[in-house]
Amino acid sequence: MLNKNWSNEKVSSSPYYSLGIFLLLYIFLALLIPKSGHPSDFNCWTDWTSAIFTKGIGSIYSHGTNYLPLYQYFLMLFGDIQGSASKIHSNINSIKYGNLLFDVVGVYFVFLFVNEKIKNTNTSILLSLFLLFNLAYLYNTMIWGQVDAIFTAFIFIAFYFSLQNKILLTLLFSLLSLNMKLQAIIFFPFIGLILLPSIIRKFNLKSLVTWIFVPLVLQIIILLPFYLQGDLEKVFAVVTNSVGTFPKVSLNAYNIWYWLIDDQPMGVLDTNRYGGLSYYQWGFYSFIIAYTTTLFPLLRNRLLQLMNKQNIDLSLNKLLLIATLIPIVFFFFNTQMHERYSHPMLIFAGTYAILNKKYVVYILLSIAYFLNLELVLDYFNIENFNLFFLNPDFVAALFFAAILLLFYALYRREPGTEVRHNAN
Repeated sequence: MLNKNWSNEKVSSSPYYSLGIFLLLYIFLALLIPKSGHPSDFNCWTDWTSAIFTKGIGSIYSHGTNYLPLYQYFLMLFGDIQGSASKIHSNINSIKYGNLLFDVVGVYFVFLFVNEKIKNTNTSILLSLFLLFNLAYLYNTMIWGQVDAIFTAFIFIAFYFSLQNKILLTLLFSLLSLNMKLQAIIFFPFIGLILLPSIIRKFNLKSLVTWIFVPLVLQIIILLPFYLQGDLEKVFAVVTNSVGTFPKVSLNAYNIWYWLIDDQPMGVLDTNRYGGLSYYQWGFYSFIIAYTTTLFPLLRNRLLQLMNKQNIDLSLNKLLLIATLIPIVFFFFNTQMHERYSHPMLIFAGTYAILNKKYVVYILLSIAYFLNLELVLDYFNIENFNLFFLNPDFVAALFFAAILLLFYALYRREPGTEVRHNAN
């Protein structure tokens, strides 16, 4: 009996065991993927994949794509798997399988966080299911068919490695996230502040060259096909034009602007002015204030460390609260926001909820995100129920309530909220 128990414990603690379980979970979820999605987005995936398949990835920016380079590689891979333009068209819903993989990969790293705390593989896997089987978390990929799971997984992995003081891996995954979605840049000051003590401690000429050279090579590899095609300036145009392409107060993001604008924000230009500033400027400055308030505890901690007045770090709990707030305040205050732009909040909020057994904010955010997506796509036809909470104002209230609760938790002083820095 002792040998059997020892054997079971050894198997469950093996990384192959947990990887195998998550592979089975991926297969199970893949079997549940519906054969539908956002029509406009799927038309784009079909057209862009067909163009890459027939004319090569380097020419895709001459065919109307407005997504960053890394996603073009995913489309290229999908097209090569299909093998013909006709199969690309008929099997375009299968593109969700690749996106779903990143949903599962993201939760696998949540599992790693949880398992490091409780040291029980099976329990950690079960707890991770609170995120993996959250309909709000899966809606973006499985129902809508969008790709926010990919950059979210990359930025969460970068966060994980930053806490392990693995500077190069953090830089590489951060770079991958940025090449997937420009929105990833809002996490960079946060991750940079986490890494700062490790960078100072490990700084030397060899390390500096490695930290610059390896990411630079990766970036060159990603951009190389577009450079060879002579379309590199079109890639940069997508980046520079990402702000202002759709100058509306909201692009179906149910945020503060649904309280401030009497008309439908989707039909109002954010170049309109109030009190001497455009709506865009009001939103951006509000975001900067909220963003600075979000980062302040970590920024203060690092400044005190640099002045040798403190040698302890914020806890993982505080960092997860900051990471949850970053995409929410970005989504809630800015204009030109799509309904999907708050997506990364769920993986950080879910991790915090699982580690601390505090699920209120996670549930609020899950409901808000689900309602925002569903009231736009209308997959489940819930608008037909005519319930009072099926409206943008209520969804915005849920987001705002979560923001208040998150700030309260972030600035509340609790025993054990600071930990010594890992010297690895």
